[in-house]
Amino acid sequence: MIQIETSISEFKIDVDLKCIGMQMSGGADSTLVAYLTASAISKNNLKTKLKRLTFGFGNKPDYFKKAEQLQNEITKLIGKDVWCDPYTVFYPHKKDHSTLAELTYLFNNNLIDFTINGRTRNPPITELPDLTNSRVIERDNPIPNLDKTAIIEPFYNITKDVIIQEYYNLGIEDLLFKTCSCDTDIAPNLIFPCNKCWWCRERAWAFNKIGKTDVSTS
Repeated sequence: MIQIETSISEFKIDVDLKCIGMQMSGGADSTLVAYLTASAISKNNLKTKLKRLTFGFGNKPDYFKKAEQLQNEITKLIGKDVWCDPYTVFYPHKKDHSTLAELTYLFNNNLIDFTINGRTRNPPITELPDLTNSRVIERDNPIPNLDKTAIIEPFYNITKDVIIQEYYNLGIEDLLFKTCSCDTDIAPNLIFPCNKCWWCRERAWAFNKIGKTDVSTS
């Protein structure tokens, strides 16, 4: 096992893993955990490969393009390609998607033997009101995944302001500014990111919380 440590979290990966499914949407949370894992694989000269898992939806922005861009940026930063072919699935609508079903397929067909998710905790509702009930309620009081043999969520109890600050701590804020958290529905004359959906508002809250300015290139 090797320990992946940062100032906000620590987690372990088995040195004998063949392929880790790295769930990447193009947002700051999943990109950070992907960067940390890729860096650890490179620094420790592991044979482990990362398989980017990205799901796209007909009624949402192009997650495929953004996630691929960030994968390439991570490769540039660490100076080594630790990726194998990505696993991408398109759904007409986000409501039709099941991450659990996709992971089950990947495990059952020996395409991955481990997976890492960048899920984080919601901000306090007193600081970021959600009048339209757009947030994922389960993120208010998250519980850790108990099956540590197959999946880990190292940020499950961490809010996005801490995630954003960690990019600065690591000196990789340029990578941060290439991420995008918008999850709005596609509409005519849409300006992307919308800066109105829950995820955009959460990102803005996080930057404001740590006194930083988001100069995203998305």
